[in-house]
Amino acid sequence: MRAEVDWVWLRDTDGAAQPVSLPRVMPIPIGGTPKRALPAPTPRTYSFYLHVPPGASLVFDYGADRATTFAVRAQADGEPERALFEAQAKPNAWTEAAVDLSPLAGKAIRLDLATSGAAAAAGWGEPEIMVPPADAAAPAGPPARNVVLILIDTARADAFAPGSPVKTPAYDAFAKQATVFVNAYNNENWTKPSVATTLTGLYPVTHDTKRDPSVLPDDVTLLSEQFKSAGFATGAFVANGFISGKFGFDQGWDFFRNYIREERPSDAEHVYADALEWIDQHKGQRFFAYIQTIDPHVVYQVDRKYSALYFDGDYDGPLGDAITAEEQVALSKGKLKATDRDRKWLEALYNGEITYHDEHMGAFLDALAQRGLDGDTLVVITNDHGEELGEHGRWGHGHSLYDELLRDLVAMRYPPLFPAGKRIADPVEDVDLAPTILEVAGVDPIPGVDGESLVPLVRGGRVARPLY
Repeated sequence: MRAEVDWVWLRDTDGAAQPVSLPRVMPIPIGGTPKRALPAPTPRTYSFYLHVPPGASLVFDYGADRATTFAVRAQADGEPERALFEAQAKPNAWTEAAVDLSPLAGKAIRLDLATSGAAAAAGWGEPEIMVPPADAAAPAGPPARNVVLILIDTARADAFAPGSPVKTPAYDAFAKQATVFVNAYNNENWTKPSVATTLTGLYPVTHDTKRDPSVLPDDVTLLSEQFKSAGFATGAFVANGFISGKFGFDQGWDFFRNYIREERPSDAEHVYADALEWIDQHKGQRFFAYIQTIDPHVVYQVDRKYSALYFDGDYDGPLGDAITAEEQVALSKGKLKATDRDRKWLEALYNGEITYHDEHMGAFLDALAQRGLDGDTLVVITNDHGEELGEHGRWGHGHSLYDELLRDLVAMRYPPLFPAGKRIADPVEDVDLAPTILEVAGVDPIPGVDGESLVPLVRGGRVARPLY
């Protein structure tokens, strides 16, 4: 067992008031601009212990609602303390700053972030230790001419892993031709905020599209808008009602179809057929196609030939031929008790949906190859979240942070850049997909995104992300 001590209060006077205890990180509005920050009600000192990598720097914003002094100090083992930074915040404003830590490279240090002055609302905005990426050669070959982004809604990443009992021959063949990021994580556990992150490169706390009624802000730039501004045709084929014009996701598309809102058949065979028809109409120009299927999502209801791959004989239990969201809730609350056979039947329906989808995704990928689009098109296969199938006493998604929900599926195929069969073990995030896709396509990055392009990892380098 491991534990961390957040703070200790040593009371030296009877009746002394307990100091204010605040969350370690929280949004702090300074001058009307909220920023994710370490709260720093004066006076306060945060101390961090780390080993400084070469070329490291500490980057942060600092802000307060009144005169407050911000200081950064460091002390290496056996050495005197060093003052690295001191400044007084401008009232009601955030100010950017960077502190060079390279003179301390290779040393174990205590790093102090301290505030002083009269009582104030103050904070250290997103303090991060950054290191430069390793030098790497430029990507081989030209930028991808086209981009196809396939997002399989509610698909557990472990269903596609080597050795999985779930039959996904089309994905397995694709993965042999692609580079797979085996330690990828989604930044949310349900569709709307997760897909908003996929399509913008922003963390959920930044785009703030996290609740059922949330609408994606107009000032947030989607991949579709960035591609359209670069001259691409843009088409979206979406089988989830949350990713719709009602919630601001129709920005930047030449063609946008939401199968749920338009009451169209939303099975994979229909979604892929429509996407292929649109691609045929636009294959003479550069295009970006976004395809979001929903087959593994409840209701689990699949042809018997697929569920029979995972369940022997007939099922005559209380769950019936389909699993609904209401039944998931009843199972999670214990109102509906599941025997081992009931659970195996539920898993068979879910796995059958994965296999059904894989069949039609494979037909779509084959059709791209038949049209000669597999060599110059970046194809990305991912998910938005997974699904719990009773592993932690719960069914469904949107309620926990277990791997069953947060593990991301990320496989990228574009032969000039992504080596076939390459597996990258570095941890990556859903927020990194948008900047990666744009770089591979040779399109200007979206300004101000939170994610980082994964191209350096593919070339054997590193991604310039915070180490602490």
